[in-house]
Amino acid sequence: MKKTVSLIIISLLLLLIAGCAFGGNPAEKDPDTTVTLQKDGHVLQIIRESFGESNYDIGELRNEIELELEDYNAQPNKSAELKKAESENGVTDVEILFGTPDDYSLFNQETLRVGEIGDFLLMPGSFPGGDGISISGLVNARTGEVITEDEINALSSEKILVSDVSDRIYLPGKVLYISDNAYSSEGVAAVRRKEDAAGFIYIIFR
Repeated sequence: MKKTVSLIIISLLLLLIAGCAFGGNPAEKDPDTTVTLQKDGHVLQIIRESFGESNYDIGELRNEIELELEDYNAQPNKSAELKKAESENGVTDVEILFGTPDDYSLFNQETLRVGEIGDFLLMPGSFPGGDGISISGLVNARTGEVITEDEINALSSEKILVSDVSDRIYLPGKVLYISDNAYSSEGVAAVRRKEDAAGFIYIIFR
């Protein structure tokens, strides 16, 4: 859906041309599009697009998004809510709150899977791309050192994130280990797939 919203914004901008403060969430200060995993299990997606000094009908954009969300929520056990759609100084912000990571994944046609590390270690094949990843290939997010056998054996209550989302992902805890195609942001619990990388990223956090 992220791509859909971006296309809607661009389309409205082209039609116009042809015819003529932050809270405690660090993602809200981020100039880019972000995804935030919240402690209560919800997922907040902030889509941020910049178009310089151009203006367009934000009301029409809001209506388009609400129609998409209405169609999505008409399905059983689906939850997605538009929290914000505003445009100021050439920057458009759209915030959508999803009930679960699965809701985000289905709506955006991307993978955002969060689970218990114990489940992953027992049944890696039940996770996206799990058969192709070894936990022993992850590195310490702080030191860059490869995870040791003792550290693997000590894992118990941690969670694992498996995702192919290219935007920065904020986590509700401390980033411990990451796959080599991802990097963690300094000073905040956030990760992102490297620009020249592809496939799933694997993040262990607590």
